[in-house]
Amino acid sequence: MIFDLNNPEATEQALFILRDPTIFTWDVIFMLVVVLFISFYWKQKTQKIVLGAIWGVDLLLILISFLTPLVSI
Repeated sequence: MIFDLNNPEATEQALFILRDPTIFTWDVIFMLVVVLFISFYWKQKTQKIVLGAIWGVDLLLILISFLTPLVSI
């Protein structure tokens, strides 16, 4: 199925919604600042834990892919 991605009316509507100042609220900025603060603060303490978890999940996925037969989706 081929979709027509050239839709100028939808593009104009999306740009209007994106540039509409009444949609903007300060709680979004507050949540972004909190998430960035937590991520930078905890990065130093949990960097080894996070990297170890990513490495462990990677090894688990490799193990599962070798032990299970190939399944066509």
